[in-house]
Amino acid sequence: MRLSSLFLSPFESTFSDNASIGIHPFGDEAYSLAEIPFAHRINLENLETLETVNVHNVLGLVHHTAHLHTWADKVYNIGSKLGFSLRPCYVVVEMDATSKLTTSSPFDEPSGKSPWSTAKIVATIPSRWPLKLGYMHSFLITPNYFILVEQPLSIFMPKFAVNQLSRRKPLASSLQFFPDEDTCFYVVSRNQANNPQCQVFRAPAFIYFHTINAFETKIRDDDDIIIVDISCYDDPSFIDSMYVEALENAQSNPDYAKMLHGRPKRFTLNCTSGQITESKVIVNIGCELPKINSEFVGKPYNYFYAMCADIDANNPGKLIKVDVVKNTFKTWHEPNAFTSEPIFVPAPNSKGEDDGVLMSILLYGGESRIGPNRSTLVILHAKSWEAIAKVDILSESALPKCLHGWFFPDEHFKETVTQDKVTVS
Repeated sequence: MRLSSLFLSPFESTFSDNASIGIHPFGDEAYSLAEIPFAHRINLENLETLETVNVHNVLGLVHHTAHLHTWADKVYNIGSKLGFSLRPCYVVVEMDATSKLTTSSPFDEPSGKSPWSTAKIVATIPSRWPLKLGYMHSFLITPNYFILVEQPLSIFMPKFAVNQLSRRKPLASSLQFFPDEDTCFYVVSRNQANNPQCQVFRAPAFIYFHTINAFETKIRDDDDIIIVDISCYDDPSFIDSMYVEALENAQSNPDYAKMLHGRPKRFTLNCTSGQITESKVIVNIGCELPKINSEFVGKPYNYFYAMCADIDANNPGKLIKVDVVKNTFKTWHEPNAFTSEPIFVPAPNSKGEDDGVLMSILLYGGESRIGPNRSTLVILHAKSWEAIAKVDILSESALPKCLHGWFFPDEHFKETVTQDKVTVS
């Protein structure tokens, strides 16, 4: 029996299995995920749940992310579990990227298998604290390394257990911030199957939700350097800004915009010398829900796309295209419209990193809470940064802002090239 099962079982039933953060494909299957250890396979035709995977039962995880990475024929994710003597640790999980379906269509009934049925833990990194887990929402991957970023924002496990048992407080109430402690970069080798080596780099404290990209490079022939780009905040007050009371008082709180003041930063990790270069601001604009052309994950790249996080800016509902080489950016907006995470879709036989389109969902201020409400799918040409198509949708009720999405080409219409789907959580 897993030690984590002994710790988790008394309050496992208090977890919600609502996987509403992100969506990820596995071959011709699609799963929705959140940070709780569940995953739902969904029907892409009608978005009904086909099966649910309890990842805790399979791997003993008490947490995993909704930001997975596909690399060749494998999918990787990170999670947390309780190790020997209940000491918390982080793990890297490897799964097959190919579908486990025995049927011919992604819309058929489940086969009884899931990508987690053959999953294995390929790396384990102990938490720096005996009773705390650093909060991790995303991670990075390169051809030779996994990069896990342990921020000094931790979950105190005893308090978490008490809060879950009482059912009176949310998970966020178990978070503790230690501004005087460093943020740790754990660089784990992907090339040593039995005992992967881990190198630790330390930087002054910062907070993050979303990593952007990482890649390997050299200055001299004997260098082994990793460039890491992350959307960073100085402290966790941006989490406090999401509480209902804070949102209700946002207009009257002169400091509310400061709570969301973050910037994309670049860190240089020299694996040869063991040194980390002080962070550099990439551009002076708040960038959240960053996305890149997925063909450039773990590789040198030029561009990422994001939504504006500076709510005190003129037209705060901007979409942003950032050039990380020239340290410049472009914005696109529509008056009184608020964008979602941008999703990049490469052009067929694309000839460049930004040869494709960008999709985002617009919500509008001042719409009626009882409906009908208008939302818009906007499509931008990623290179020229001009809107090339818009589709208005009317709904009977108010729509919430979405989090993370995925573009799914419709296989049934591939021959006629007439219809595609965008799915969001």
